Amino acid sequence: MEGIDAARVLARYEIDHTILDIVVVHDVTGLPMGRPTITVVVDSYSGYIAGLYISFWSAGLASALSAFKVAIRPKDFLTEHAGLLHRWLAFGIPDLMVVDNGLEFHSRHFHAAAWHLATDVLHCAVRQPWLKPTVERTIGEINGYLPAAGRVEKPLNNYLPERPEKNACITFGALCMGVLKAVVDVHPFEVNERRLDRAYDLYSEGLATQLAPRLASSFNELDIIMASAKTLTVGNEGVVKDYLRYNSRELQDLRRRVGLTFRTEVKVNPENLHHVWVQDPRQKTWLQVPSCHPEYTEGLSVVQHKAIRAVKKKELTLRNAAETLTRGRLELMDMWGGAIRSGKRVKSAFLKAAEGFTSTSTLGAASRKPETADAVTPLIPVTKAELMTLPKEMETYAFE
Repeated sequence: MEGIDAARVLARYEIDHTILDIVVVHDVTGLPMGRPTITVVVDSYSGYIAGLYISFWSAGLASALSAFKVAIRPKDFLTEHAGLLHRWLAFGIPDLMVVDNGLEFHSRHFHAAAWHLATDVLHCAVRQPWLKPTVERTIGEINGYLPAAGRVEKPLNNYLPERPEKNACITFGALCMGVLKAVVDVHPFEVNERRLDRAYDLYSEGLATQLAPRLASSFNELDIIMASAKTLTVGNEGVVKDYLRYNSRELQDLRRRVGLTFRTEVKVNPENLHHVWVQDPRQKTWLQVPSCHPEYTEGLSVVQHKAIRAVKKKELTLRNAAETLTRGRLELMDMWGGAIRSGKRVKSAFLKAAEGFTSTSTLGAASRKPETADAVTPLIPVTKAELMTLPKEMETYAFE
């Protein structure tokens, strides 16, 4: 009843997901990719957007942690080549994170990240979105900035809207640049009709009049905490995760100290499968292990890897790979069965006579053509007189 309890910037951040009302196309092929999901982090006091993350992942833990990581770190690396008119001011760890009751916000990884950053987490009551109104209003405004091409229309009675896949022409890269432009150069300068102020002014004044924002002691540690974890087996070939192999000399040294084969916790960054983190089961430290196929895993996400495998499976299905393999295996089994039945009828005396058989002679004999009687060259007899040399044909030599 008393409104939002936020008296300054960085006191309260709100986070939420939604599916954007637009269908985008691929940057290379031009084929429709569908509607992406956006995760937004907003400062409750000023209404300034602190972080966002756009992907085709579902509204889950990876999207939430990625948007949270963008919100707390300086963003010059994102805006320096975007040609924006203003800087993205937001950075620093908030005192409170307001979330809903999604499963991703109840996970131990999200709370472990909050505990590492020394920030509190507040779960709103179920089905009461007005308890975090700032982010709900901001998401609606972001959807209003989207272009008309590929826009998803609301269903109406007695009206069949045009399919957005037909008029979609905005690429995913253009969408990300456009949303970034709206977040930095447009939305912060919208005038609040009730308070008659702007989010940009409130946030910049708050940064100038209060203590410097808190930053993470190590973003590498934060990446490890936010990565998804799973208990896997470390063996001679290293770590195998989703048919990808990770190995290094340091990991092999760890195997010699701990054991040739052991199970431990392995963490994977869902945005980049270029490396994993393997935990030392004795010292509880983390070892970064690179991929054995860096040319494939560099910048590869979990979603992209699964999509590539799905496409390859579809190609193998079209080529009847499973049917061809099954037919070959059945023919091999029939061949072995016939060879076994024939071998049982062979006597031991013949087996002793066949000791000189080898695979080379057997396969070579099978490849040679049998000789026929017509192909045999007749022998011409030679007499003993024809082999003798006549005396007049012999050369004489003088000896001194």
